[in-house]
Formats: sequence, C-alpha cells, structure tokens
Amino acid sequence: NIGSMSHNWALVTRKLDASALLAFSHAQVGSGLYPVAPGASGTATFLASTPGTYYYICQVDNHVTLGMWGFFVVTA
Repeated sequence: NIGSMSHNWALVTRKLDASALLAFSHAQVGSGLYPVAPGASGTATFLASTPGTYYYICQVDNHVTLGMWGFFVVTA
C-alpha cells in the first residue's frame, strides 16, 4: 500500500457490494475492518477455478464507490 490511507484487496462476485462473497477461497488481502496500513503489504494466494468475470475491490467504507475496483476474467 503506497497510499496514505488504509486499503484492502478482495476478489468478489458483485462489483459495487463491499459485503459480497469472495469469488474464491483466500482471494483477499486484509479486510474492510482490518485493512492494510499505509506502507505495509500483503499477499493473496488462491486458485481461480471457475470461469467468469469477477471484481477486485477495496472493502474499506465507500472506497469502491470512489472507484477502487476493477475486473478479473477467468477463462477455461
């Protein structure tokens, strides 16, 4: 996290829902309640086993609505 605020990273099934379920087990670094502090880092290791489009988001309050999201495509 090179920013000045705490953030997390999660791969979820619905883009604009910070409470959405994780798309895959362990596809998360930190959480909305326990985010990664500025200057700290984390790692997620997961198996993307089901084809589809998933969304990576920051689950800290209001961060996803401020544009902290993107998509992740798993192909067969």
